[in-house]
This record gives sequence, structure tokens and C-alpha cells, in this order.
Amino acid sequence: MKNLGRAVTIMGVLAGMSSMSAAMMVGCSGDDNNDGGPDVANDNTQPDVQNDVVKPDANDGGNDVTTDADAGDPVLQFRIDLAKAFCNRFQNCCNGLDAGTFDYNKCVSSATVSAYNGSNSQLNNLEVQQRHLVTLDQTSVASCLAGMATLSCPSVTSSEVTTATTNCYAATIGTLNAGQSCIASTECKPGNYCKFAGADGGKSEAGTQQGQCAAILAQGALCGQAAPYGDPVFASEECAYKGWQPPQRFCDYDSIPDSTQYKCQPLRTNGTPCFTDGECASGICGALGQDCLGQTPCTCNTSRDYTPFCQALGIKDAGPG
Repeated sequence: MKNLGRAVTIMGVLAGMSSMSAAMMVGCSGDDNNDGGPDVANDNTQPDVQNDVVKPDANDGGNDVTTDADAGDPVLQFRIDLAKAFCNRFQNCCNGLDAGTFDYNKCVSSATVSAYNGSNSQLNNLEVQQRHLVTLDQTSVASCLAGMATLSCPSVTSSEVTTATTNCYAATIGTLNAGQSCIASTECKPGNYCKFAGADGGKSEAGTQQGQCAAILAQGALCGQAAPYGDPVFASEECAYKGWQPPQRFCDYDSIPDSTQYKCQPLRTNGTPCFTDGECASGICGALGQDCLGQTPCTCNTSRDYTPFCQALGIKDAGPG
């Protein structure tokens, strides 16, 4: 049985907001375990934007940002910088669409969790943050942030999406070699993933079951490791580093009825049915101007309309005072 719950979680900008599937967190990234991103409509987290502090939501299961960037964590600082860059761009765009005053604080709070197109979402895991096994590629960091400032709006093309997403994924890289113990693929060096099936990685200091970094799988190889996602479920990080192109492969879980036969396959072409953005070479799964959630399968497309995102983050009534 397909794990569509996991696919749905990573389809939206923020978990639970179907009208916002056009923005930050999308795709069959394989990088969404332990995400726990807040729902924009219901999350009351209000970051102190001026002081670069994002407070955790007490109800999010402990996987939100929990470290003050002022404490000197460069990876967290990048995540906040990325959130601000994205929200700065769309604050300007959305306010020009008469969608209501853009809720900038809400955007920054949620975007810090989801990152751009789900990039690096495993960093929401508190233990991953504390292990400090992820570093920054400064060239990709600069390209990622620059890409946010120049995104078209309200309609973004697939070339913009894939370029920006690739740079933002590449901005954080793992430091562990093949054979070393890991709790998430983001801890492994490029070209590897955290393999749990058949691995003897022992347990971390916090008692978490560990896998071992291993080379990503070749096209046609079986994918869908059980742990730590459940038994079984697709994990495109097995087929591409952190689940994003390149290489242009994903774990094909939706066209194969037998869950033991999921395979790494080439990304889908435009017009092909899809469930998540990460299945598409264009980086966009949906319907033009529409939300893909509840319309499965959708199709791989060439552009995405961010107008629903602007409407969802418009402050409806600020009230007196």
C-alpha cells in the first residue's frame, strides 16, 4: 500500500495547508522524516525576526527549530536567512496582488522549518541539530539565497524551481563517509544515503537506532527501505542524494502495486501523472493554478502559480490595536 500520508505531508508549503502546496515544501524529496512542520493557519509561533530568533512550537513534537541563531550555529543561521530571503520576495509580490497584508512573521517561522521545496528538512530533527554532522557549502548557500531574490511571481517556471531547489539542497552537506553510523541521510556525504535495512549502525547517544551511510542506489534497483519510516515506504533519498536531482531518479512507489518491488526510476516528463514534485524532471507536480492535494494523481507541469500561497498568508483581519 502506498504511503500517501508521507507524500501529502511533503506536498504542501507547510503540513496541513493544502492551499499552500505551491510554495516552500514540496516534492518526493525523501528528506521529510521527522519534519513536524507547523500549519500556517493554526501555528501560533511568532519569531523575533529582528533578533534572528525562531521559537519552537510546543506542540510540534520537538522537531522545530530550537536553537537561537545568535548562539553561533551557521547551519541554523542559513536556514533563517533562507526563510527571510523567500519571505522578503513574496511579501513584495503578495502585497501587490491584493491578497491581504502578508503575514511576514508567520512566513519566516514556517519557512525556517520547511526550507525551500523541502530542502534540508531533516535538519528539523533536534538530534540531527545537536550532532553537528552537517556543514555548509558557501557557494551553494550564496546561489540559493540569490535565487530567492529573483524568483518570478506569482508564476514561477520549472527552470527557476529546479535551479533554486538544487542550490538550496546543495547548501548543506553531510560529513559522514560510507560505512559510518547515521540517523538521517543529511548527515552522509553527497552520493550516499542513510541505509537502515540490514545495517548494523547501533544506537546514538540519545538511543536512536542508527543506519549506515551507503552509496545511493542505481537506476532499476529496489528501493523503499523500512526503517525509520515504517514498513515499507518509498524513500527517494535512496535513489538521489537527499532525494533531489541529480541524479534524476526517484523511488517509484505509485506505479507498482507490489510494495516489495519499488524501484529507482528516471524522473517523469511533463504531462505524466505524478503524486509529488520530486517525481518530475520539472520539479513541479500539480495543475496550473490549482492545488494538487486531493486530486491525485496530478501531472508534471512547467510552472506553478503562487497566488493561493499569497492568499493563505494574507492577514484577514488584524483587529484593533
